[in-house]
Amino acid sequence: MDIITTIALVISAIGGFIASLLGGFDALIGTLILFMVMDIILGISMSLYKHRSKKTETGRYSSEALYKGITRKFLSFFVIIIAVAIDNLTGMYIMAGDYQITVLRSVVCLFYIIYEASSILENLALLHVPLPKKLLEVLEIMRKNNN
Repeated sequence: MDIITTIALVISAIGGFIASLLGGFDALIGTLILFMVMDIILGISMSLYKHRSKKTETGRYSSEALYKGITRKFLSFFVIIIAVAIDNLTGMYIMAGDYQITVLRSVVCLFYIIYEASSILENLALLHVPLPKKLLEVLEIMRKNNN
């Protein structure tokens, strides 16, 4: 076996292990990862080019703020792993045809997806990107509830 095949096998094994800890790689995890990446890119763009970051006093780029943000996003996957473990222990799942849907994991993933989506939409609004009025109303409600 050559080195490239060995590396591919190791990466596949690690990826499979992580996916199993997260309850599989499905639309929920895929959407969450997509939104997290979008939020990071948008946050970096706002700080570098528009100097409108909400994470620093000056609004400018800060590697410390980026590190904290990425760490927070990474740690949210620990919460998903905990939810998967609890779902497995309690057997909390719903059968949808041939698919088993874990209840707690789904709720936790949806929470983080909504959280990331609201952050993305808030940043887009700060950049004066036109957004549907209903989305802005939902953002305002979420902001008030968060405070």
